[in-house]
This record gives sequence, structure tokens and C-alpha cells, in this order.
Amino acid sequence: MELRLGARGGAGRRRNPGSTVLPGRVVAVSLRERILITGPGGRVGREIVPRLREHFALRLLDVAPLKSIALAGDDEFVQADIRDCAALRQACDGVQGMVHLGGGF
Repeated sequence: MELRLGARGGAGRRRNPGSTVLPGRVVAVSLRERILITGPGGRVGREIVPRLREHFALRLLDVAPLKSIALAGDDEFVQADIRDCAALRQACDGVQGMVHLGGGF
């Protein structure tokens, strides 16, 4: 969805806190809340991701590329290890919640 924002950056809708808006520019805006799911490529993740996708914008974080789940719509994928604090902190930026399924080492 594209939303053209006016000179003051508002169109009656909440902007993503991390987005930069310049007057008169067209930006892509997701009006759905984004949640982070760690370990989506596992057994439980393969079952829950399609159900959560119906209600939320998803950011999927896994240590390996996802083979069993195709990205759809407004999904985002982050390849990182949950033991990497800096990467995990960055993946959490801008999300409203987290479903932690990772860690089956």
C-alpha cells in the first residue's frame, strides 16, 4: 500500500516510527502491527506463521535461510543468530511483539 503524505507528514494515519518522510514523497506504509518471530523455520514455526500472517506483518528471524516457508505480502526476513545480541536488538527495532521459537541448538 502506498500513502502520499502531505507537507507535515500526516494523512490521518500513524507512521512507522523508523521511517523518514519528506514532504510530497510517496512511501510504502504498513498499517498492520509488525511482530518478530524467531525460529520460524522449525516445526512449530511452520504451523504458526501462516496463522499469524493473517493478523500481523511479520519479521522472521532464523539462523539459516528459510526453505519451508515462503515470504508473502509484507513479510521481512532477517538471517541472524539469536545469540548475537546486536543483531537481535536490531531485529526487534520497530516491532510491537515477539514470538520466540528459536533456540533448538
